[in-house]
Amino acid sequence: MVLSAAIIFTLPSVYAAPARVETTVTTVEHVDQAIKLKVGLYENPPKIYTDQDGQAAGFWPDLLRYIAAEEGWEVEWVPGTWDQSLARLEKREIDIMPDIAWTEPRSKRYDFSHETVLLSWSRLYARKGTDIQSILDLEGKTIAALTGSVNLEGPEGIRELTKEFEIDCTILEMDDYRMVFEALERGEIDAGVTNKDFGNQNEGEYKVERTPIIFQPARILFAFTKDAGLTSYLIERVDAHIQDLKADNDSIYYLALEEHIGGKVAETVIEIIPAWVKKAFIMSAGVLVFLMAVVAVFRILVRRRTAELHASETRNRNLLESIPDLIFKFNHKGEILDYQAKDQSLLYVPAEEFIGQKVSEVMPPEIAGATMENIQRALESGEQQSNEYPLSIDGEQRYYEARYIPGGKKEVTAIVRDITKRKQADKQVQFLSSVVEQSADGMAIADLEGNLLFVNNAWANMHGYDKAAELLGKHLSTFHNEEQLMSEVEPFNRKVMEKGFNKGEIGHIRKDGTVFPTHMTNVTLKDENGNPIALSAIATDITDRELAQEALRESEEKYRAVFDNTGTATVILEEDTTISLTNKRFEELSGYSAEEIEGKMNWTDFVVEEDLERMKKYHDSRREQGQEVPTRYEFRFIDRKKQIHNIFLEVEVIPGTKRSVASLLDITEQARNIEQIKRSSNLINALREVGLGLVSKLDVDELLEDVVLHAVDLVNGVGGSISVLDPERQVLKMGGQIGFESIPEDTTIKRG
Repeated sequence: MVLSAAIIFTLPSVYAAPARVETTVTTVEHVDQAIKLKVGLYENPPKIYTDQDGQAAGFWPDLLRYIAAEEGWEVEWVPGTWDQSLARLEKREIDIMPDIAWTEPRSKRYDFSHETVLLSWSRLYARKGTDIQSILDLEGKTIAALTGSVNLEGPEGIRELTKEFEIDCTILEMDDYRMVFEALERGEIDAGVTNKDFGNQNEGEYKVERTPIIFQPARILFAFTKDAGLTSYLIERVDAHIQDLKADNDSIYYLALEEHIGGKVAETVIEIIPAWVKKAFIMSAGVLVFLMAVVAVFRILVRRRTAELHASETRNRNLLESIPDLIFKFNHKGEILDYQAKDQSLLYVPAEEFIGQKVSEVMPPEIAGATMENIQRALESGEQQSNEYPLSIDGEQRYYEARYIPGGKKEVTAIVRDITKRKQADKQVQFLSSVVEQSADGMAIADLEGNLLFVNNAWANMHGYDKAAELLGKHLSTFHNEEQLMSEVEPFNRKVMEKGFNKGEIGHIRKDGTVFPTHMTNVTLKDENGNPIALSAIATDITDRELAQEALRESEEKYRAVFDNTGTATVILEEDTTISLTNKRFEELSGYSAEEIEGKMNWTDFVVEEDLERMKKYHDSRREQGQEVPTRYEFRFIDRKKQIHNIFLEVEVIPGTKRSVASLLDITEQARNIEQIKRSSNLINALREVGLGLVSKLDVDELLEDVVLHAVDLVNGVGGSISVLDPERQVLKMGGQIGFESIPEDTTIKRG
């Protein structure tokens, strides 16, 4: 505690310093090479820190450098935070850590030098404008301290003090004291703990205020790796040097102390005092110490009791202030005597306008009348009364609940709570309840065992029940037969429990046993910790949909049969020229199967290059409004074997889509026949021309040769001949011929 810490601190000025502790020393008689030591370095100016050149500086580095030079040690400084350095010392990553206050817990983790190097204590600083005069003023404050430091975690450190005084505060840990002062200056914390030396040296550089709170005097020593091979030797040498340096006023100890910390070497004054004066002084000192102890005890008791009362008052005040409700005190006349409001904006009118006024002078008449009735009933019955009422504030309709608690014969405390959100929630619940009850889908909630907790009317009706209430408590299996449970319901519900939800088609049965199909959506309901507590199910009777789908399937099958068996090759074409559907006739025409064509090939794959540009133009224009495009035309079709077919095409866009249906008629044979007819016609015409030329031709042989020549030209032949039949003799007589050997004269023709 603060007071006991102050007494402990003053004792060394009255009594002589304790004698040095004798230890067993491990001596190092002969060392071939210098001992290399790793020493922890952290930021705690002016005692120990890193200077602008990156070198270890301050009181402790100066002192240790002197000892190391005297002993021939080589020192390597290992920088880090305070907490890191302590951890390294415990893990034997460094050998020495300076500037450590001795505590009982620490002595179990590290070895310490015995000779006191410094005496220190802790001081509390506050940010500017914060009135902190005692430990009790830390209630509700945010305090920062050095991570792992004795003034935070040690005996009578700030954590223990605040706990002992039952102070409710927030403690933040920081890596060095500069961070504590910087946080104070920025206003991020209310108070911060440092040691006296850092505070004395740096408090002028920051916007911080020193408080009168000091605590935890401590001996500051060198700490060493616990039970390491060199530890005993190092402790012995360091103690010897510290003792010698403290005995010499001109030593590096005092020079470093004055340079870095500002301590002055006090002059030693020796004075001869008579023995009786010494005895009297000792007796007086004893009485004084006794009286101081008595006073201290009383002060401790008073402070403890004060702290308890203060803490109790603070707790009650905090409890009262944390209540979101408005609290009013009325007398029997309805006058408002006092109030408590966490948020002043919740008041109907400002406090100065209603304190001392009657409720009828402040509130609307209907609310004031109800308030007075409840005050009178509470006083007469001695029991709590309550009512709810609406109140318009700043144009917004709000709702309140008032509870009137009698506090005596003539006073009533009214606790008024804003229940607007609750009312809105109630309306929302009513709305959702209405939606559930009026839904055409069946809805049910069951516990994890499958027992129904709720069903709506639609659920009851679709299963053949008149009332939803008669289903409560029944098991979900009521709505399924054995086959459905085994093959559909149980696998479905396993997925619900695994994933948290599932949906799909499940068979149900009605009360009369008839089966009907449903589409189910099941969800697990969870508590605030994410644990399943119930099952929610939504069921849609899809009987009509199943019938419609069956009719659609039959229709599709019928039209597919028509499509497949039509007399011409037929395809459905997408806007991007993909063939999405084909019939058997097209498979035969193209030489490809439907699996190879549908969705994989384009109609452009089947058009000869000379016709492709024209047909693409037709295809695009057909899908643009107002474009006149032929719907019937011929083109040349390439099949799988690269054979070319003459095709007569009929194509139309399917209404309401960008798709088109095309019918392809193979007219290759007809084209060939037409070509033959054309050739025959040309031959007849040629003969006609020859006949006309007979008039001018007297030489029959020459005439027949001209006929043959014209005929060969017309049919693109390589030769031909005309023979004349003598009907009486039934022999051929050779006429004109080209490219053939002559037929012998009078060749006989045999019939049959």
